[in-house]
Amino acid sequence: MFMIGYQNEGFSKYSYGDSLMSAWMFAASQMFPFPGKLPLKGEMTSREAEGQGESHAAVRLKTVLRVKELYYDLFVTYKYIDLIRDRTALFSKIEDAALSRYSSGMGQQQEVLMAQTEKYMLLEKEEMLKQKIQSLEGMLNAAVGGL
Repeated sequence: MFMIGYQNEGFSKYSYGDSLMSAWMFAASQMFPFPGKLPLKGEMTSREAEGQGESHAAVRLKTVLRVKELYYDLFVTYKYIDLIRDRTALFSKIEDAALSRYSSGMGQQQEVLMAQTEKYMLLEKEEMLKQKIQSLEGMLNAAVGGL
């Protein structure tokens, strides 16, 4: 480190040579590490590098865990859609049977309406699950992109 300075007696004028209190100052200094500190600093740096490696491994494992969770959620959602489709087909058959009984005068209109209501509720759930699949696929692409 190198420093240059000037000390003056007042603020009004430059008084170097006129006053004994005015002086130019020059300084140079070099810092030397205390004996034994350099190896400690090297060890500290190597430990920090190990810590960064462990941090990287933790992030990698966290990403793998997230991908597995998203795949599982996606799998379950697809299976749930299959189940809803089976139930929708069943309610369609029930609706057809209720309609035929109602048209022949043997059944009530309430049975037909209940079957139709259940069928359309299941179709609505299926649409919601399709939207969930799109969302899960987007999150999965984002998580895999992080690798």
